[in-house]
Amino acid sequence: MCFLCNAGLLSIHNLESEVIKKNQNISSSNSEENNTNKELASIDIQHLTMSSQEINTRLNLASTERTLRLYISPGNESISENNENEANTPYSRTPEEWQYEYIRENIVKISSFINLKLKEVTNKKEADYILVIHPNPQKDSLSNNTLMVSHSSGAQSPFHLEENPDLVQHDSDSKATQKEIFLHELGHLLGLEHPWDKDDGDFAVNNWSDPHASTRMGYNEHLSGKVGWYEDIDISALQNIWGEAEVKSYSGNSYDYKFYNLGNSKFGIKHENGNSIDPLTGITLLKFDEQNLHKSSDIKGTFDQVTGLNTDSGKMFRLYNASFKRLPDPDGLRYWIGNFSSGKD
Repeated sequence: MCFLCNAGLLSIHNLESEVIKKNQNISSSNSEENNTNKELASIDIQHLTMSSQEINTRLNLASTERTLRLYISPGNESISENNENEANTPYSRTPEEWQYEYIRENIVKISSFINLKLKEVTNKKEADYILVIHPNPQKDSLSNNTLMVSHSSGAQSPFHLEENPDLVQHDSDSKATQKEIFLHELGHLLGLEHPWDKDDGDFAVNNWSDPHASTRMGYNEHLSGKVGWYEDIDISALQNIWGEAEVKSYSGNSYDYKFYNLGNSKFGIKHENGNSIDPLTGITLLKFDEQNLHKSSDIKGTFDQVTGLNTDSGKMFRLYNASFKRLPDPDGLRYWIGNFSSGKD
């Protein structure tokens, strides 16, 4: 379980409540002023990278397709939590449009930086990870395969502790802050840890309150709502895990192009009005006007299913291509090959 408040540490919201209770005269601004007088600890890639075992678990899930499948709970689904009393099992909240927006925007955006595709699926059983908007406050965490963000996260007092999510009020600042909280938890999903986590033997600071250089995985600027993305050190750590995305942009839509299997796991692309095939050497992500395609998951994942010209898979590949006038998507092609081979369709 990966929490903002790990190993008995208070969450930031909990900390705020405790400070208010113990001493109404002490403000968070004074605390920040005191920290500015201390030297910031530097953070290296290894300080933000989980143990090799945790990283390998994620790499194995992504497999050679370099894809992690994410399911966004549409609401009213039971949430599995460690040590949760079954009688009080919470149910996911239907994400609001702005929550759907920041989730989808960022799972697409991160794939422009790392050699990994985060794919949204609609079948929960197909998912590697489940993304949930939690109705209860202070539930921001990655627990097993469930990434949770509380609906009230980011909201100012008293709404960040409001037990009834329908009463929580969000403004532009609180929405921006909740987006940053999601990015923090997404970092955990992708293999990043807090710079004070010591289980893997390396750490930059002893605990979250020690002043340290800015990182989305730490305390500094985590709840500012001003940054809206990862710091450079976070991206470097992610690229150390997944590799760097090599991106090439193409004009027009993907269906304006034809794709070719050149053999030996090499592929090419040619515009429908072009004269030559452009080899996709060293490219991991292809950007078109209407969508992005990953070479490993979308292109290789499709061609790997075609076992021969006159096999069932070859016939369905040609039929799919002729019917939809585009490269088949791997899941769609797999579905139709299965149906055709079984005699269902």
